[in-house]
Amino acid sequence: EIRLSLVGSEMCIRDRYMTTSNNADKYSPIAFFDSGVGGLTVLNKVKLLLPNENFIYYGDTLHVPYGEKTKEQLLEYSLKILDFFESKNCKAVVMACNTTSSVIYEDIKDKYNFKLYPIVQSVTKILSKMPITRLGVFATSATVSSNVYQNEIAKYNPNIKVYAQHCPG
Repeated sequence: EIRLSLVGSEMCIRDRYMTTSNNADKYSPIAFFDSGVGGLTVLNKVKLLLPNENFIYYGDTLHVPYGEKTKEQLLEYSLKILDFFESKNCKAVVMACNTTSSVIYEDIKDKYNFKLYPIVQSVTKILSKMPITRLGVFATSATVSSNVYQNEIAKYNPNIKVYAQHCPG
């Protein structure tokens, strides 16, 4: 997962220059959130690549693990976090959580003025360009059940077979 997160962060960095919040200034932060601390891997990589940017990280350890939550719970938690980021005038938000990217991204992608970068969708664009024919994914039950990796990979490269296995958490 770390390798995928690092690849995904590089995708987010390339896209960030194309669209950010219209209300943000150059000092507005780029925000990251995850259900815990795993998204810190993505944030740390981005900090190395963009050392002059300001960042906010929100690790929702109160509700961890997200993989066992309902869609309604994920929406409730994520909307509160995204509202907080909006109050901080963030120019972009990286959804560094596989579960929220998989389950609720489509429901919230147009709700805010800042650009949302879901980790799963960013990673699958990159993975689909790699010279591979098989991909193994270890993720939460919610992520695996969503079939998001299979669906997103198929959009870009139907020749890659995705094998997904759920793990606790």
